Amino acid sequence: MDESKQEPREQTIRIALSERQWVVMLALLDQFIGKKVNPELDRLRKKGVKLDEIDDVQSATLAGPIMIRGVIVKELAARGIVTPELNERAGIDKYLSAAHDFSKGLSEANQKSTKPNRERQT
Repeated sequence: MDESKQEPREQTIRIALSERQWVVMLALLDQFIGKKVNPELDRLRKKGVKLDEIDDVQSATLAGPIMIRGVIVKELAARGIVTPELNERAGIDKYLSAAHDFSKGLSEANQKSTKPNRERQT
């Protein structure tokens, strides 16, 4: 592909904060998720809205803070600042695995729904 037509790659921005400052950021994210994200997710569940029914902006708004928290938890666990158990519960790998499983489940459900129902044909 012609390089002029390729999408530009985003640059990584490294933010140098002390360990203590990253722990404070983690606490702030936890508070935001608890007060804003979780209630909205609960509201959507009560309305019967499924994850694949919300728009990309709302999805990013709800999932973004959780994913960022997961990245921070994983890095802090790798440095021994938080426990490995916290990383298992709230690290990014758990969320990526859950997203993969969710996506796989949707794919399998779609495959089943497109297969003809032989019982109805007889």
